Amino acid sequence: MITFKYIDGKAYVSVENKLYEIDKVKEVIDSTYYEATCLADALTQKVASLPSKENLTPSYKKYHK
Repeated sequence: MITFKYIDGKAYVSVENKLYEIDKVKEVIDSTYYEATCLADALTQKVASLPSKENLTPSYKKYHK
């Protein structure tokens, strides 16, 4: 759970009961989001490494394992 607090005039964000100065926080992500972005990046890299349609032939598969 994320909440916001002011202590002595300074803003803080509380993430799972730990306080962080709001000026030092860039983003708050949960493990599900992090895993999804990692999987998306991995898929993007795999797709980028595929041959062009002109090179998508049985011989390409044979010589590029």
